[in-house]
Amino acid sequence: MSSAEARADVRAGFAAGGFETPRFTEPGTDGIFGACAVTALVPTTAEPDPKDTARLAGELKERGWVQEDSWADDGMRTLSLRKARWTLDILGGTLPKEQLAAALPEEQSADAEDFTGLSVSAVDRACADQAHAGQSP
Repeated sequence: MSSAEARADVRAGFAAGGFETPRFTEPGTDGIFGACAVTALVPTTAEPDPKDTARLAGELKERGWVQEDSWADDGMRTLSLRKARWTLDILGGTLPKEQLAAALPEEQSADAEDFTGLSVSAVDRACADQAHAGQSP
């Protein structure tokens, strides 16, 4: 499965849930791991409705993703899925600007604001392992 296919699955999932089109991070903006990952944000005006998120997950499952886990912590709900070598985490809720700033590259952290919506992180684990091995001395 390619990153283009992962993006297509994510787009279809969000459409099925009635969410806006995800804003994907450009490949390569995450250093050597950029080619191994697909990340996106979908802002919402309120906390994402669990029914909408369930429709999103249902579409991903129709596309071959298997749910690994689901949990809630610090006001955020997380759904974790996998497909082939890929893992996909969807976080929904409100992320305070301090937590968002800690997750952003240093040059972007000063611009962080509270974020309400959904965040997607999909990683090709085999690719990430290879990239990591390439960085090792």
